[in-house]
Amino acid sequence: MSNFYLNDSGSNTWQVVVSDAGLLDQIPVSSETPSASTLNDIATNTATWTIGVDTSGELTATNDTYSSGNPTSIPLTSPGGYSFIIIVLANGDIDTRALGPSGQNLIITWLRRTRIGGDGWGEGPTIPLSEDSELYDLEILGTDGVTVIRTISGLTTPTYVYTEALMMEDFGFVPGSVAVNVYQISGEVGRGFKGHGVAPSSTYVPPTYPAAGGFYVNGS
Repeated sequence: MSNFYLNDSGSNTWQVVVSDAGLLDQIPVSSETPSASTLNDIATNTATWTIGVDTSGELTATNDTYSSGNPTSIPLTSPGGYSFIIIVLANGDIDTRALGPSGQNLIITWLRRTRIGGDGWGEGPTIPLSEDSELYDLEILGTDGVTVIRTISGLTTPTYVYTEALMMEDFGFVPGSVAVNVYQISGEVGRGFKGHGVAPSSTYVPPTYPAAGGFYVNGS
């Protein structure tokens, strides 16, 4: 959709547009029928917001009566033909997200750790496993980078293929990157300390060895 219109309190009409870089702008136009502008927050879908515009053209988000049936995004197309969505975050901030390419799976990888004879995350298969078996839990985080929206348990290798279909189910779109938590499982203590990272959807980044508490994660 490239035509998204809002009326301000003075009955002036503004067209909301998005640049190729994903930046929103509001342009005064002749009278048009206002577009549907009530969204649920995309992170938790527990609050309803109505997007509006003030008389200076600035976008606003007003908390409204919650309804689970509202959409969580409004599609917009930039002048260059790039697809974006307008979303409202859990705190009421208005933002945009780029839609990923069709047919894109995200391969999330990480380097395993050890509790004995090594230095935590980031040294990979050269360090001793020091466990009866290699086992991981992976948590996919929402757009706020905190809320767990999917948990995958029982992974036996440090790799997970996050399919386009699952991303659409979890986010409603294919995100440009995904924040995750990963836990290596011990037969003695269960989940260890979590590693946290962001997997890009297409750009390969050569391995780096992060500080303690982090881990190398990549997507392709």
